[in-house]
Amino acid sequence: MSLNSDSTSILIKRIQNKSLSSPKNFSIIFIGDTHVGKVRSHCNHNEGENYKALLKKINKSKNKKEVIAIIHGGDGCDFPDKGKTNLKDFVDITKSGLEYKNIVHENNKIPFFMNVGNHEYNKKTSSHLKEFGNLIGKRNYVVKLFDNTNGPMIAVVLLQTGMEVYGGSLGGSKLKTFKDAIEDVEAQMEAIKSNNKYKSVKFIIDMHIPPTLPVFNKKIADCSDPPPKGKKKAHSLCIKNDNTDFINFINRFTKKYKNSILAIVCHHKHWYFQPNIRNNSNYMISNVPVFITAQGGNCHRIKKNAPGQFSYYELKFSTTSSTKKNYRKHYKLNKVYRMDLDIKSNKLTKKIKY
Repeated sequence: MSLNSDSTSILIKRIQNKSLSSPKNFSIIFIGDTHVGKVRSHCNHNEGENYKALLKKINKSKNKKEVIAIIHGGDGCDFPDKGKTNLKDFVDITKSGLEYKNIVHENNKIPFFMNVGNHEYNKKTSSHLKEFGNLIGKRNYVVKLFDNTNGPMIAVVLLQTGMEVYGGSLGGSKLKTFKDAIEDVEAQMEAIKSNNKYKSVKFIIDMHIPPTLPVFNKKIADCSDPPPKGKKKAHSLCIKNDNTDFINFINRFTKKYKNSILAIVCHHKHWYFQPNIRNNSNYMISNVPVFITAQGGNCHRIKKNAPGQFSYYELKFSTTSSTKKNYRKHYKLNKVYRMDLDIKSNKLTKKIKY
């Protein structure tokens, strides 16, 4: 079975636990850009070792019982090297780090779902998406964190953004463009909301490449690749078409289903350090906050000779209902933390982002 399929089985068992069946509070962990298989000389670590350490911290955390799932936003491995990928290594590290053994009977493990990043592709073709399908599972789909009786009525949309920032192909026969991907997940979301049992479901959008936010506009001129002389890539959605299509989708869906999208979580922009964005319109689309996590395996230098850090985001949710039987139907995003792990000291530091 694939990693996402295994995790679906684990999730079904996990939401039967008393702490997550109809929780007053719960959290989802988002991580991206672990780049297993790549070594950076200034880190004194390779990304695979960083990723192992990060998973160990998550798996041994005091609040593990509150974590309903881990979502990986893509770039789990680095680009294929000489016709091979590091995706199998990534899967092996993930299953080992989260201590997956007998999947059928697991109810104390954290399910792990993965989206597609640009590094899951071959640099010039989409040939390695077949391997992604075999090892990870389906793509561009909605992960429901609930069933008919258990689990918070929250769904995570794994929106596929393609192999390149500027008009890149999605590499599929059905989903050829980013607009195709948007229309596909929107139909899945509509199908959920049209079911009377699930009319209270709320969504989180996960996407590897972030939308072009107001804080990025100074760095992007148009959709050309390479960009015009003197301009830099923003490493965000092409502002003339993909970005417009995405914003229109969010506007359209939130207008029809008010407050139905709780957050947008993105990755890809390595070494981008987001401030606390609560009430910050520069990081909002239709009043939906946009988070950028991309330090999952990439160390950085805060100052010269400082130890590198790598991190994940923890999104915490709380019910808005005062009646226990309705907890699972009504949630709001309460707090968001970036959890930084120092490589040298193995110390975890919490930083408020929302």
